[in-house]
Amino acid sequence: MMKLIKKLMDKNNCYDLFQKAVVGGKRFFEDKPIQKILEYKFNRRRLYDMYARCRFSVSMRSVDNELFVMLLLRSIELSREMFVLEIEQGLETIIPKELS
Repeated sequence: MMKLIKKLMDKNNCYDLFQKAVVGGKRFFEDKPIQKILEYKFNRRRLYDMYARCRFSVSMRSVDNELFVMLLLRSIELSREMFVLEIEQGLETIIPKELS
């Protein structure tokens, strides 16, 4: 578990690099407790891992018929959840190709 937390707090993998930055006398981001930030990162990582597994199975054509369709639908659902999660955090988001 500690290894996962260290991975989530990696400076190359976090959006909160400028969490305490002040621009023109105002904070760049709203001040959030570290627990909320870690919760977001944990959820984002969990969703992305599931999404990557679904997309890998679909791209390798390792499944057919109903399971193929179910994996496609699940990957769309996971993509939507990641999109909503980023919007809730107030981050810049790009509409995923699955949702456009």
